Amino acid sequence: MYLREAGWGAIPILLFGITALVAATLSVCRPHVRTLAVALGGGSLTLLFGILGAVTGIQASVAAVAHRHEEQIPLFLVGLRESLNNVVLATGIASLALVCAMVGLLRLLKK
Repeated sequence: MYLREAGWGAIPILLFGITALVAATLSVCRPHVRTLAVALGGGSLTLLFGILGAVTGIQASVAAVAHRHEEQIPLFLVGLRESLNNVVLATGIASLALVCAMVGLLRLLKK
């Protein structure tokens, strides 16, 4: 239900988010510049796709309500809530990945 409500934006969020999370976890175990680059790049892309998914969802909600009467405001609010699922998903995954990447980077710098 959550992912269906989030819409198409959840697909790249999960793709880049899981990639970032795996790379960041690997960088904790075996720090390397390449895995850190993937973790940081993937985490950044996850956040950007989260914002993009939310913004396009909000645009669709506004477009749906714009041509209707005032009683449709609750419809907009439901659309807004569903669109923000992308931001919640992206920030959750990216936060975990970036924390792991930070630990990996610290371990790499200790060497």
